[in-house]
Amino acid sequence: MAWVGRKRAAGDRYPSGKLKRCKPAAPPVQPHRRGYGSHPLAETVHGRYLLDGLITPQQHTAGALYALARSRYRAAIGAPDSLRSRSEGHPAGTGEDDARHIADYEAAREALGRLTVDVEWICCADAMLSDLTAYRAGLDVLRRMYRV
Repeated sequence: MAWVGRKRAAGDRYPSGKLKRCKPAAPPVQPHRRGYGSHPLAETVHGRYLLDGLITPQQHTAGALYALARSRYRAAIGAPDSLRSRSEGHPAGTGEDDARHIADYEAAREALGRLTVDVEWICCADAMLSDLTAYRAGLDVLRRMYRV
């Protein structure tokens, strides 16, 4: 006689035929945090480079100051910056002079010169580079500029 009704649920069974409950799977590990635990710097590529020892704490601080200057500049000119507005809040409305923010950012870009692309790529776009030479050189320029 052919089986009538719905198919049996897949899975291991007890000798009585009852379905065994499977153990819940481990929660997924966020790939960018693997090996860093819950350290807050692991949220960005710039922070992970510091945790990996690829940049110095002074270089990290200089990069963070540059990202803040860029964020303030974009707020001053009214440009949307979705990456920074989600993670750090919108820095507009601090009552500070917009012209000063614009001048600070433009001075940093001028000091960086051709290194601007690599520094912005990591600090502001949160992307990775295979060769960190220009990035480190740019952070050193910023470190001297910001006197960190």
